Amino acid sequence: MSTDFYQHSTREHAEKYFAEHGVDFTLVMSDDELRSIAHDFALVIFHAPWSSYSIGNIHRILTRVAARPANDLETYLVDSDSISDEVKQHVLGAMCHGYGEAVLFSSGKEIAHHWKSFDLEPFLATVHEVRKPVH
Repeated sequence: MSTDFYQHSTREHAEKYFAEHGVDFTLVMSDDELRSIAHDFALVIFHAPWSSYSIGNIHRILTRVAARPANDLETYLVDSDSISDEVKQHVLGAMCHGYGEAVLFSSGKEIAHHWKSFDLEPFLATVHEVRKPVH
């Protein structure tokens, strides 16, 4: 299967499942793209297209992002199957297991993370409440 086909089908999948939230997100499909993300005020979500946990948890995360009073959070949807384990470990601090893992960055530092479903509620509260830092 060609890389172009895979990237096209992943983009279609992301749009099909997540466009309804009205949240603009950048689809990340390579190690280099993930490394280049500016972590000033960003939400980085790792999506495993084959996982219903991932789809469900990302719906919950994007619903919370859409409900934020300000539309100031850069949101990245990372195709976890396109990223090397080393880069996932570096950015996420853990391996992806298909749960829709996510990291919230502010001023270049991780301020919250979601690794498995049991820590999703506190993460969602932080995503909703955090405000962009004023420099």
